[in-house]
Amino acid sequence: MSDLYNNFHKYFEIVEADSEELLEIVYRIRYRVLCVEQRIPDFDASLYPDKLEKDYYDSHSSHVLLRFRPSGDFIATVRLILFDPLQPEKPFPVELYTQLDPILFNIRELPRQQIGEVSRFVVVSQFDRRKGERRRQGIRKVDEKCY
Repeated sequence: MSDLYNNFHKYFEIVEADSEELLEIVYRIRYRVLCVEQRIPDFDASLYPDKLEKDYYDSHSSHVLLRFRPSGDFIATVRLILFDPLQPEKPFPVELYTQLDPILFNIRELPRQQIGEVSRFVVVSQFDRRKGERRRQGIRKVDEKCY
């Protein structure tokens, strides 16, 4: 195997979030990154009093966590949204929030049972860049003036 592969596995472990306890860690990491660290628009911390960022796609998604082996801490998460058998026509987020050119790509023509969407890929701030890289300036608040 390559050095990159070996080093990745030396420092990180991919863990399937297949229990209620691990899913709670997923939702806590998402809250921390989206609502607190990055303060992404539409992810207002006050909307999540339990400090768990969840939505109606989570019940039919596959979730994974990334563990930093030296500390044992979970530092990232991502989900794969799958077809919802209880609501076969339920649109994927990309269908709701993205304008797709149907001539180039018509998602409605694909067999919905065989597609998925990767989303909620988040990394805690201590690990969101390589050592020595500077953090990018965040989104300016609307009320700040740029000179």
